[in-house]
Amino acid sequence: MYSGDIVMPDDFEIENEILKKYHGHNKNVIIPDGVTEIGYGAFHACRIESVFIPEGVVSIGNLAFTGTGVERGSLPSTLKSIGKGAFLRCGELKRIIIPPGVTKIGDYAAGFMWPRETDKIDGFVVCGGIGSEAERYAGRYGFEFEPLFRINSDGELLEYNGDRKHVVLPAGIRSFSRDVFSHDKAIASIIIPEGVTEIASGSFFDCVSLK
Repeated sequence: MYSGDIVMPDDFEIENEILKKYHGHNKNVIIPDGVTEIGYGAFHACRIESVFIPEGVVSIGNLAFTGTGVERGSLPSTLKSIGKGAFLRCGELKRIIIPPGVTKIGDYAAGFMWPRETDKIDGFVVCGGIGSEAERYAGRYGFEFEPLFRINSDGELLEYNGDRKHVVLPAGIRSFSRDVFSHDKAIASIIIPEGVTEIASGSFFDCVSLK
């Protein structure tokens, strides 16, 4: 969750768990719990810099954040779809982390200033699971792809590139490398799969939120 402005409930127009429109003026937005869908153009052209999307949101609609000043955002593990042009014309957004559960990403969803392939944002990076829809999206448009988890052939977890509070590790991991999660102050909980036999010293050093 981001520090900054306090967002009041009246800033949000919500109907049947769908966030229809944001009417506030804060730069750092925290979407309230209970929202399951962010509707078409909900934040269109709003002057925001960051957005925290809570667990429970399953869909981000077409053009939801188009033309905003979003520099960073946190997408929930419950997310299933990202609509066409959802983060179009977000020129300050240089990297997006897409959860493994996302199965649909619309055309020009992120990394573009205009809906044509010649108007990509320079250096844009897509982070996600190996073999995921995120990797396919990156390949479709020629973006750099960064794996959410780097795992070697021996099943050793070498690197984690996410930003979530609650982390679910994929199956197949057998060990953790030294310092793999160290200094990650966001992580509050982590689910470790069966089969892990070794956790190296310092793997969770300075993870102050982990209980």
